[in-house]
Amino acid sequence: MHTTQNYSQNTITSTSSSRIGRLKFFYIIFTAFIIQLVLFSGILYSELTLPIPSPRATIISFSIGKILLSIASLAIILLVSRWRLNDKNLSPWWLVLHLLPVANIALFLFLLFSAGQKEENRYGPPPAKPSTFEQLYTCGLFIVALALGYEASTITLN
Repeated sequence: MHTTQNYSQNTITSTSSSRIGRLKFFYIIFTAFIIQLVLFSGILYSELTLPIPSPRATIISFSIGKILLSIASLAIILLVSRWRLNDKNLSPWWLVLHLLPVANIALFLFLLFSAGQKEENRYGPPPAKPSTFEQLYTCGLFIVALALGYEASTITLN
């Protein structure tokens, strides 16, 4: 008996199987968040410390930098969420929820905490088990998240 496999083969949005598990979803999203936070802080620091020709130029350059970072973050979130939806064998139309307030949080939590399909689906075989490095990296990110949360809670504005 011959069976055919109909995996999604979009070269831009495919990994080895176009499916990722919860752990990889978390660490890719959180790494992108930390990178965005660092870049945004750098833009803000440069705008506040470098001599500027006018306040209007500062507002415009700061806004353009933040818009570009937001577009890059949205692209990463949509791409990784698509891979996660593939793991659950769900339609990419669910990605529209990322554009709606509150629904985007619900979708993120759904993708983070609900298990994918254990068997092969139309997007390929199940993702491989996370490596020891991926598990340790995710634990490190969790510690960073706790440290950032603690640091943010101790900031006082004068």
